[in-house]
Amino acid sequence: MTYTIAYNLSEFSSGLFLPSAYIVEVDAYNTLTYIKKKATEENLKEFQLILTPTHKKLLDIITLLSPKSLEKKYNQNPKKPLSLASLLENKTISDKVAIFIHRYLDDWLQIITDEQLHLCMDIDSKAVVHLTQLTLNPTVLQPQIYFERISDGLIYRLRISENQRIWRIQDNPYLLICNDPAWIVRDKQLYRLEGINSARLKPFFSKDELHIAQKNLKEYCKTIILPLVEKVDFEHQGFDIISYNTILKAELSVFHNFLNHSYGFSLTFDYGKSSFYWKDTRLGRSFLEFTAEEKVLIHHVKRNKASEQVYIQHLQQFGLHNQQSNYFEFASQQNDTIFSIIDWLLIHQKSLEQQGFTIAAPILEEKTIALLRPQLNLTATQENDWFDLKGHVIIGIFTIPFGQFIPHIRDNNPYFLLPDGKYFIIPMEWMQKYKGIAQLGKIQHHSVRITKSQAPALLDKEMIEVTEYDNDPIDWTPSPYLKATLRPYQEEGVRWLLKHYKDGLGACLADDMGLGKTLQTIAVLLYAKENKKTHSLAASSVQMDIFDTPPRSRDYTPQYNMLQPLQALIVLPASLVYNWESELKKFAQGIMIYLHIGNKRHKDIRLIQRFDVVLTTYQTVSRDIDLLEKIEWEYVVLDESQYIKNKNS
Repeated sequence: MTYTIAYNLSEFSSGLFLPSAYIVEVDAYNTLTYIKKKATEENLKEFQLILTPTHKKLLDIITLLSPKSLEKKYNQNPKKPLSLASLLENKTISDKVAIFIHRYLDDWLQIITDEQLHLCMDIDSKAVVHLTQLTLNPTVLQPQIYFERISDGLIYRLRISENQRIWRIQDNPYLLICNDPAWIVRDKQLYRLEGINSARLKPFFSKDELHIAQKNLKEYCKTIILPLVEKVDFEHQGFDIISYNTILKAELSVFHNFLNHSYGFSLTFDYGKSSFYWKDTRLGRSFLEFTAEEKVLIHHVKRNKASEQVYIQHLQQFGLHNQQSNYFEFASQQNDTIFSIIDWLLIHQKSLEQQGFTIAAPILEEKTIALLRPQLNLTATQENDWFDLKGHVIIGIFTIPFGQFIPHIRDNNPYFLLPDGKYFIIPMEWMQKYKGIAQLGKIQHHSVRITKSQAPALLDKEMIEVTEYDNDPIDWTPSPYLKATLRPYQEEGVRWLLKHYKDGLGACLADDMGLGKTLQTIAVLLYAKENKKTHSLAASSVQMDIFDTPPRSRDYTPQYNMLQPLQALIVLPASLVYNWESELKKFAQGIMIYLHIGNKRHKDIRLIQRFDVVLTTYQTVSRDIDLLEKIEWEYVVLDESQYIKNKNS
């Protein structure tokens, strides 16, 4: 026994059909027999059915058009949600729901027809499935319209053409599946109807032609006939004709293909009295007009295919192609995001207009997008230990503080509402460049405040250069008290650390194991010790007393100035404490060391702060944090810094 997927249409309410899908048994004659289960991704695996990209698209649309999804989309009060049936009782909501369903049902039916998949109408779980199966007719039906002007009004006739064969609508029962675009079922066959709403067929279910009286002629033509004949060719008798065949504009519109989440451009040619999509197979169009003298004119538009081809060639020269789709897209898939589409339009807008194109304001997610290139002006002003990032963005006639964009960048929301109701797409460059500022900065009025330590990572180099940061290289030579010879890359590392020290910033030294991170750190600590008196961050407000006078030790040399303790805290895994003590004694002559570990460790900060270097462990810091945080440390060094890899540790 084998299985397949059978798709289904069921009438949820009058004239409103919803799609579904089932796993169905197939017999030896390749006939659909009985339903086994609903077609879901999980159930397909159970029956060893492959979820192809096509089936995935179809199932996604089924989910999108499910009652549950529609209820979520159209319920205005989520606390008291209404069922879909109740929502449809509201005429306004019902019309919106129908438009939404028909838009996606059109794609769904087109895919099923193109792929010739199984489609049924009102599957019965207890009946043989093939009895409900439809034949998918790939022929697109064409409406045939005829008007004849008579003395007392107008005769209006509508019929259907299938490959030159004309049907009278009243001779065949029709089931109207979609209104616009129109899909109908006739004799268990599914058809697409071109250029006309399926609702226009209803008056002809019971009669072959309509007689429009003279008194009703103008209003009937205005509301019923004129919108129809703008899209459909028709035959006529008793009318005057005016012809058109000059392209007035070629309009580019952004197109979003929701099935593969890509973007491109559709192209429409405007002939003044009528417009044609570039892939439209019709060569012309005619429509009616009533003059002030109650005279009826026929306007006939004939497409100029040679002129249209020139515009298509222009788009190809801009790098767009249409090899596998009905819209123009970039040759590279990397350029089909909303950011790249808008950016491409802004770059080429002037050139496109010079070639005769007009660009329609893009409408994305029901938002009208402003095609305006922004001007960003930013400055960073240093205030004590923070920077204020101030500036504004000029978008067309609007000037907007930069701080208003920060919440959008932080939330990864590129749509910024302008005062005129249109939306500005925040460039991808900004979304990436200012992401850190948005996450770490604080909005103060119209500026964004970040700490001084965050500035090098978050601000442009040019912004930092105009602040108090000194960009001159560090003039450093190894201290005579450093009892080691540094290699060139270690000297470079020390200068890099000292540059951060001079700017009042922290740093992360991440050399590989064995390259001397400890030695580089010791060299920096010696520099800090020698320069503490003159360093702006090291001025001590503590009054010296007997506890602040460092004792002499066997490592102490009188020539070395020990009156001002360095007060550096080095936090380590317990296994490295004695190794660090050994390294300090070996390489840093005159540095006084205290091991803040064990049960006998000091509890008085006056004793602790008289040492140059305090060695302790991560566990001890956790226990003694109330004591240690009272000391204004000149340096805090964390060895094996993965111990603080997240905010909880």
